[in-house]
Amino acid sequence: MKEIRQIIDAYDLLDHNSQKCALAQVVRVDGSSYRRIGARMLVTTSGTWTGGISGGCLEGDALKRAQKAIMRNEVSSVVYDTSRDDEYQIGVGLGCNGLIETMFLPVDAQDPGNPVEKLRKISGARSSTVLLTCIGTEGDLVKAGQSVFLSGSAPWSSIIPSLQEVIEPLLEKNRTGVVETRDTAGKKVRILVEIILPRIRLIVIGENYDIYPMIQLGVHLDWEVHLVAKHRKLRSQPVLKSVNLHEKSNPENIPSDAFTAVVIMNHDYSEDKMFIRMYWKEDLAYLALLGPRVRMEKMMDELAHEEPGFSYTENQRFFSPAGLDLGSEGPEEIALSIVAEIVAHLKGRTGGFLRKRTGTIHERI
Repeated sequence: MKEIRQIIDAYDLLDHNSQKCALAQVVRVDGSSYRRIGARMLVTTSGTWTGGISGGCLEGDALKRAQKAIMRNEVSSVVYDTSRDDEYQIGVGLGCNGLIETMFLPVDAQDPGNPVEKLRKISGARSSTVLLTCIGTEGDLVKAGQSVFLSGSAPWSSIIPSLQEVIEPLLEKNRTGVVETRDTAGKKVRILVEIILPRIRLIVIGENYDIYPMIQLGVHLDWEVHLVAKHRKLRSQPVLKSVNLHEKSNPENIPSDAFTAVVIMNHDYSEDKMFIRMYWKEDLAYLALLGPRVRMEKMMDELAHEEPGFSYTENQRFFSPAGLDLGSEGPEEIALSIVAEIVAHLKGRTGGFLRKRTGTIHERI
């Protein structure tokens, strides 16, 4: 979501009377690549871009192709082959050994349904959004570059009768991918099924010096950061201007959902216990308590006696001691380990060394 928000911000800063723009988007990956399906960059006629589709090796060529798409006002695409030993092949220096298909979409600022405006509609969503984009077709019933949200795909359903059937396997696995089917005229249609997740909401509770690296990392990742603290105890720090501040005496007005992570960092036993009780049954993705295991187990035993049916061993969203096992020392490293644990948990991973992982880093589509 961070890249999408950056693209929207860059788009809003453009003088659309003097500059035009296009979106370059990775729509298919076969083999290895630095970026995955859905990676985007906004390109302007002046040669600037925001976002990225690779580790930097493809952006130069993509810039030129995007500018051609703007000039011709036509959707186009290219397949970069980084697996070939061809010095004339763009991207050969990546060494990723994969195929990266990229689509270039001119953006009409006068069109309220242009690709950037579609992204704007979902930038504040608090649930997953499914965006369907036609990335190739033999016919003309649906055109390359056209996109609809799954919730508004009724017109496509009449043009592509098997639409729901072919995308269902991806929806069941909550995975982005490409499907191929046929329209009512029997022509092949390739559709990118993109599942876009909401911005992560991070709620940090505490006011000691170790909260600042935590909220700083959250801000850097463009998470929606909330800090629950006694305001009189906070230091004057620039990062506080980028977070939502809440007085500890009235924390109940922060909404939580399946994309919310709560990190309790009070270093106060009674307050920690109070917030554990408050958030235990909330619809959260992640709940963490800072501190040693023995302290946590004592607290859990007390809560088990006080709250009928309370069992922390059955709560797979609760993490304490908080963080990945990095051997962290000091506030900065501890914050890093907790943020890394949040990312791993939300992506269904356990952490660990990639060099020890068997198979591919990302599941191949």
